[in-house]
Amino acid sequence: MNDANPSRFRISTPAAIFALLGLLVASYVISFYVISFTGYDETPQELDGYYFADPLTDAGERRHLYFCRLYWPLIEIDARLITGRRPGSAVLKLLSCSDEGMVDAETFHSVEGY
Repeated sequence: MNDANPSRFRISTPAAIFALLGLLVASYVISFYVISFTGYDETPQELDGYYFADPLTDAGERRHLYFCRLYWPLIEIDARLITGRRPGSAVLKLLSCSDEGMVDAETFHSVEGY
């Protein structure tokens, strides 16, 4: 005869939901940390910021802008409270709107895209 109580091994629905949400939030934060701190730190053009993908290709620029939108809340928290750093701007747009390769600060901040 089986004397084991089946309810003793069950996890409640709220606890399961809480655990799943905790894993999702942890994955989100850890992935931001890994991607932002192991990404491209600076480009050869010496623009400020870090990049989630290679900023000198069209595909890399699109990926960088996608990650900027995806991680926007963590970027703000990191920039305001932790490191003070923000992702760099879309380099190809800056290079195409610059005059002889020089970009003023006003243009730089208006092209950021997030």
